[in-house]
Amino acid sequence: MRELLLTRESFVWLILMSATAVAWIMSTLPSFDEVVGNSSMILLIAFFKVRLVVVHFMEAGHAPAALRWACETVIVLACVLVLTFYHYGDQLVAAGFPVS
Repeated sequence: MRELLLTRESFVWLILMSATAVAWIMSTLPSFDEVVGNSSMILLIAFFKVRLVVVHFMEAGHAPAALRWACETVIVLACVLVLTFYHYGDQLVAAGFPVS
């Protein structure tokens, strides 16, 4: 039983559960910053969790370097795009950026 609990996957799972608890607690607190806000921090935690799942449970960590970097790049790009649209969505729509 001990060897099952002291594995890398168990440690990553514990980090994922802890990050979920932190995000849940943050969602109940008042916003600490007008610019960043709790929502942005929760989204960053979510993308960190996505990275952990992809690297450790989808075996991208043991994949060839090109595939691993492709996965990491897609995650970072998605995070940047989501946060950009979250923070500057109204300005992009007002400037004529097509959203649909």
